[in-house]
Parts: sequence; structure tokens; C-alpha cells
Amino acid sequence: MLSVAFLLLVFLVVQAALYYHARNVVKAEAEGTARAVRAYPATAGQALRDRVPTQAQVRSLAETAARRQWQILDEGGNTTSAPRVDRAEVVGYDQVQITISADPIMIIPGLFGSRLTITQTAGGPFEIFKRSGDD
Repeated sequence: MLSVAFLLLVFLVVQAALYYHARNVVKAEAEGTARAVRAYPATAGQALRDRVPTQAQVRSLAETAARRQWQILDEGGNTTSAPRVDRAEVVGYDQVQITISADPIMIIPGLFGSRLTITQTAGGPFEIFKRSGDD
């Protein structure tokens, strides 16, 4: 009887550690995604744009960047499920806000209900690149 209680306690401690690690991974994914979207378009060879992207462009950029961040940070699913971009929008004139959610891996499936979801938000101003002397 005592060993069952001890094992349950050990599993709960390990699950809590996995949850907090997954929370940090999802936060890093949200920040990396926001950073990638904010630098629109910062890849070499593309023309400079001095305007904020549309909502559709922000959503598309966020989904692509979130998948890439997940592959880099989580090696494709060691800690969390694939990220879902819940919100990717332009706020105000030049701010972007990205909300990402994912499910951490579970040691004992169904222990906390059907799903345990982690949601994190990140954002910032767009980096609008202009040629020297342009306003």
C-alpha cells in the first residue's frame, strides 16, 4: 500500500517538472515566433518594406515560425505537442501579439482530464526597415 502511494507521489513530482519545463519551452516558442514575425521580412534578398503586414500575412508567418521554433526547441515533440497559434494579430499601429498553446507530454494519460494545455503570449513592435534618409 505504501509503495503504491510512493510511486504515485514520484509520478506527480516528475509530471510537475515536465509541466514546468514544457511551459518554458512554449514561452520560448512564443517569443521566437514573435521575434520572427516582428522582423518581417528580414531575410536576405527580399525587398525592404516600410509597412506593417496584413492580418493574413501575420497569421501565416506565425504558423510557419511556430512550427520551426518547435522543431528547434523541442526536437519535434519531446516535451510538448505541436504548437497551435491561437492568436496572431496586429495590435494598434505597429505591434504584433502572438498567442501559442501546446499540450505537455503526460506520464499518466488522463490524470488531469483529457488535456492539460499551456498557453503563452509574446509580442512587440514591428521592425520596419527603411533605407537611409527615408522617413
